[in-house]
Amino acid sequence: MTSSKVEKSLASVVWYRGKLSFFATDSYQILSSLAKDKPIDSTECMKLSSYAQKLGIHYNTAYRMFRRGQIAGYQLPTGTVIIEEPVEHVPARPAKQHIVAVYARVSSSENKKHLDTQAERLITWCNAQGWSVGKVVKECGSGINDQRPKFLARLSNRELGRIVVEHKDRASRFGVAYIQTLLTLQDRELVIVTRRIPRNPISWATLWRSLPHLQPGSTGAGVPNGRQSRCWLPCSRMGMGMSRKPEKALEQDKTKRKRKKRTKQTLTRAVTQIRLIEANPGKLDALDQLMVEYQALTQQYVTLFTTEVEPNRYAEPMVATTLSERWHRVAIQQAAGIAGSWRRNRENAYQAYLEDLTDYAEDQASQNPDPKRKEPFWKEWNTPILRVPCIQAHVNVVVLEPSEDSTFDYWLRISTLDKGNPLRVPVKLAPYHKKALSGHTINTSTALHKRGGVWWLTLSFDEDVPQKTEPEAPCVGVDVGIANFITTSTGKTYGSFQGNLATKHKRDREKRRRKAKLRACLAKKAVPKEQLPSPSSATGQRLGRQVRQDINRAVNQMLADHSDARIVYEELNVASMRFKARAMNAYLYASNLGHIPEQLAWATAKRGMAAHMVKAAYSSQECSRCHYVDRANRPDQKTFRCVVCGYEDHADHNASVNLAGRWGDHVLAACTNKAEVKALLRQRHAAWKKQHGAFVGCPAVQLSLWDHAEASTDVAERNHSQM
Repeated sequence: MTSSKVEKSLASVVWYRGKLSFFATDSYQILSSLAKDKPIDSTECMKLSSYAQKLGIHYNTAYRMFRRGQIAGYQLPTGTVIIEEPVEHVPARPAKQHIVAVYARVSSSENKKHLDTQAERLITWCNAQGWSVGKVVKECGSGINDQRPKFLARLSNRELGRIVVEHKDRASRFGVAYIQTLLTLQDRELVIVTRRIPRNPISWATLWRSLPHLQPGSTGAGVPNGRQSRCWLPCSRMGMGMSRKPEKALEQDKTKRKRKKRTKQTLTRAVTQIRLIEANPGKLDALDQLMVEYQALTQQYVTLFTTEVEPNRYAEPMVATTLSERWHRVAIQQAAGIAGSWRRNRENAYQAYLEDLTDYAEDQASQNPDPKRKEPFWKEWNTPILRVPCIQAHVNVVVLEPSEDSTFDYWLRISTLDKGNPLRVPVKLAPYHKKALSGHTINTSTALHKRGGVWWLTLSFDEDVPQKTEPEAPCVGVDVGIANFITTSTGKTYGSFQGNLATKHKRDREKRRRKAKLRACLAKKAVPKEQLPSPSSATGQRLGRQVRQDINRAVNQMLADHSDARIVYEELNVASMRFKARAMNAYLYASNLGHIPEQLAWATAKRGMAAHMVKAAYSSQECSRCHYVDRANRPDQKTFRCVVCGYEDHADHNASVNLAGRWGDHVLAACTNKAEVKALLRQRHAAWKKQHGAFVGCPAVQLSLWDHAEASTDVAERNHSQM
């Protein structure tokens, strides 16, 4: 070690010894000051870089000030500059007595008479907590309105330590958590009381003494940060008899309610295709600007509800936006509906995949596994993307007002991004719309769609439809298929995808295949995506409309022939259905079978007929006579021949008979998966054999016979015996 390094080390040791003696002296002064209750004069030490950052100046500037003596400090032998900044002792302020303010609010002047009773309940509750009420504020205004002067004055008054409201909606309909957070930063709180009326008519003093968890100083009383205190509140405008639990209804009243519920049901009918063409372009441009913000916000909530949190129509706002709170709530509700439907459909498809996986495992574990059968796979669903501009609004943002003159029928008042300046769009109804709405009260909810650059309005109204199906009406089973759209248990068939529709579908599929090859060829030549030919075709769209029309016609004919019957149809999951051949999958997709159950439910409801959905598992493989389940019962698409009892029938008719017998079968309805359904049907087959004197045993199930068939157009069988 050189002599210079030794000298530098000795200097550091001497410096540190001096500092230790200084700290010891400083500690002695601190203890002496504490003993005499004197203010302590201390210093805060920090590096020069931290001091410069604290003052917001550059380090070089602070160093020059230190060298000139403008900043008090010292420099270590290592070169580090330490700044000694004196810290002024601030004596602790005495605890401030918080003033308790009671805030009572009603939304309209019609309920203004209830302000006194609401304030009286809050004062009684505060007295029970041991709080002295300093101010009582009463106000009449909407909870959505953020321009309530009395409530804003209470929030800005820092002398009020506690603001007590009866319910969080009394403070604000939205954003209560923000108010609580801001008050917490000011050492204040918003106390929210949840009102509950006691059942037994006892005195309130006895009630408060019997609930120790609501006494002052307990966990439930005066919870900071505005935490809700669940308690009982007296209601002076209610008699004690009114607060009791209602007595049990008489049997006669129950019978009346049941009869009323059975004899009438309410349907919501939609009136569509109302074109908004009477408005000037300026108004529609404002609506387009609103739609851009609204669709972006709705898409964010759809993604959030499908990937992170459960859909909740009344969830607190979680995304920042320029829209108002009312539009924000409409977007949340629309997104929750979309995400809820997506989650339910995905769960059903995943359950079907698990059942197919179980069948595949049983097949591979059998003595004669099918070598051509492939293991089912699960492909994760994509998050929904909103492509068509759509607003499902209610009266808070869109109001339909009758027109005062004869030029237009209605005016559509729409809240826009410009607060206080709503958009008024004229609505002109066609004769068809006037006839459909005649004699009905239009619902407050509306829907706006934009297709082809044109805005369309959809209105709705409720209609009471009496029930016409008698309790003792016969059951008619309905089987759904491709060869025959509908086959009933009475032996009739309605509609078919074969023939002319199949020929058109084959021609359209070849056309789309040629267009796909052309797109791929042009894409390799770096042709812009906008200039590539569209993958869809007008003929395909016309074919889809024609298929739906044929399905509707078949359903109407079937219901006309069985107007006094109870309809029982199968529960289909078309989304999870797959064939081995790609041509058959396209055939299945073009037949639009998912539309048949929806049309059955709607057509029976508007006619007042009873319709029921039952499980479709093994309905095409089960023998309607002996309940034996086996794929060998289906030698081909249209033939059913039981390998045990020899019963022979048309396959679709046999399935419809099975479906008709499953209505009212509570044991089968309680089954949660296909394995339980199959076990139950085996038990019934064993009971049938025992009753007819046959040998009782578990038959060998051949799971691979049907897979060797080239094509099957039976829906239930492909749905529950796929892969």
